[in-house]
Amino acid sequence: MFLNRIKTMEDRKKNILPLIGIFISALIVQTTSIISIVLPGIKEAFPEVSLNRIQLIATIPNIVMIASQLLTGPVSLKVSKKTIMLTACTISFAGGMMFALFGPSASGIGILLIASALIGVGNGAFVIALQSTIIDLYSGEKKGQVLGALTFFASLGTMVLLALSGFLAKTRWSNAYYVFLLHILVFAMILIFIPYSRPALSGKAEGKGEKRSIGHVSAALILYFVTYALFYVSKYTHTLNYGLLVTSSGMGDTVNVGIVGSVGTFAAMLGSLSTVYVQKYLKKYSMILSILLTAVGMIVMYTAGTILAVYISAAILGFSGANLSTAVSVLMTDISSKALAPMVFAVSGIFTNVGVMLSPVVINSMSEALFGGTYKGNYAAGALFLTVPLVLSLILLPVTRKESARIKALDAEEQII
Repeated sequence: MFLNRIKTMEDRKKNILPLIGIFISALIVQTTSIISIVLPGIKEAFPEVSLNRIQLIATIPNIVMIASQLLTGPVSLKVSKKTIMLTACTISFAGGMMFALFGPSASGIGILLIASALIGVGNGAFVIALQSTIIDLYSGEKKGQVLGALTFFASLGTMVLLALSGFLAKTRWSNAYYVFLLHILVFAMILIFIPYSRPALSGKAEGKGEKRSIGHVSAALILYFVTYALFYVSKYTHTLNYGLLVTSSGMGDTVNVGIVGSVGTFAAMLGSLSTVYVQKYLKKYSMILSILLTAVGMIVMYTAGTILAVYISAAILGFSGANLSTAVSVLMTDISSKALAPMVFAVSGIFTNVGVMLSPVVINSMSEALFGGTYKGNYAAGALFLTVPLVLSLILLPVTRKESARIKALDAEEQII
């Protein structure tokens, strides 16, 4: 009995201690967001540089991030995810310190572009390795809990980073990048609390079953990517239009617009934490519920006549968006091997960006054709467009059950091998 109690305590430590490293790591996944605070200062420091080149400092991280995320997948098959996280954290830290230390004395923006690229490379690899580490360490209901909490801590980290960097930038724009000193704490937490995971193609992992599961990308997984992209074609309508709708309709000013954004962020944090309960009781239906809730939020905004209705809509959209994001992550990893997780997250992110880019083209065209092209009409078009990902998610229900059972059987076979 005493030995069993010791074993139980060891199992709990094995499950709980990595969470410290994971959740503290989540605080830095949105460090690229502080660029919006420093751009005015950079423009003032380099008045001879065109606005397009200045804005390139903000866009470079997103460009290199895509390549970094895609490369992280194959690399993680041969290198431990902990090693990738430590390396990525170091690269991102170097980029931030280049901004902080060399930015004010730079004769041109060349060094800023290099620093920005380093932050993008580090951040892209870090996020994928962090999400994949969760898939390695946890399964079932626990996986959904941790992924939901990860979104919560990432949102919390964004709020803290923006507030702190804004305060630091008051004296000099480059001081905002001293928030990257937080990477030292994160590096230490990863080193202490995150266990090394065995790369999928190292030594013992090169069994026949594991190789087979690594190479298998199901049609269901591809359909999830497409559904997620189509969801964001509609969802991003809110990001593009809520500020314009509030100010143009006389429902409020920029202060109210800021409150709408804050309400949505807070609701997203709550939504990420509630995902585990949604997953527990609705299981594979959680994605369908999130799409339906998003449609409700869009319709509330379409009919809104007061700022209170706009706040309610923002809360619904923030909550449903966070729920769907975690639900899709759980469902996609349920139908793919752990070795494929880094690539799944990377490709999912790319499809999301495609949906975001297509959003104004598709939704604005629908709005002009059906609802007069108004800002409210864009929300009506967004709600109508959601029928497409909704139908696809219904098709995915039986496919997911079948594919999930196949992966479980394959995992069991690999345990024997």
